[in-house]
Amino acid sequence: MKRMLMLFALCCFAVLAFGQEEPDAIITQGQVSVKIVKVIKAKLPEGVSEQDAVSFLETLGLKPSLGWNIGAQLNGRTLSDLIVIIGGSVPSETPDALVTVRKADLVIQRNANLFRKFYLDNLTTAGDTTSAIQDDGALTGLPVSPSQGK
Repeated sequence: MKRMLMLFALCCFAVLAFGQEEPDAIITQGQVSVKIVKVIKAKLPEGVSEQDAVSFLETLGLKPSLGWNIGAQLNGRTLSDLIVIIGGSVPSETPDALVTVRKADLVIQRNANLFRKFYLDNLTTAGDTTSAIQDDGALTGLPVSPSQGK
C-alpha cells in the first residue's frame, strides 16, 4: 500500500513538474500563438496545436511583419508587432532580445482585452473573417412615429 501511494505521489509530482512551462525559459512563436488563442477564448478544440493556433490567428489578420515561424524563439520585435496590430503599444528597447515565458504571459495578460476586441472585430457569426459590411438588399422596417404607439 505504501509503495502504491509513493508511486502515485511520484507520478503526480512528475506531471506537475513537466506539465508546466519554466517562467524563465525562452518562448517560441508557436507557444505564444496558443497562449493568444486561449486568452481570446476562441472556440477551438481543447489542446489546440501550435499550427492550428497560427492558422487561426492568420485568418484574423494577426501575423507578425515577418510572418509566423512556429519553432522560432520569440523576440521583442515580433511580440511588439503583434501588440501593435491589435492596437496596443509595447516599446521594445531591445527588439532582438528573446522573450521569456514570464514576459510573454505578462504582455498577453496586460493586453487581453485588446486581443479579445481584435478577435471579435475580425470574426463574423459564420466564423469567417471579414473587413467589409455587405448590403444584402434587405428592406428595413417602416419608420414608426411616436403617435403610432398610442
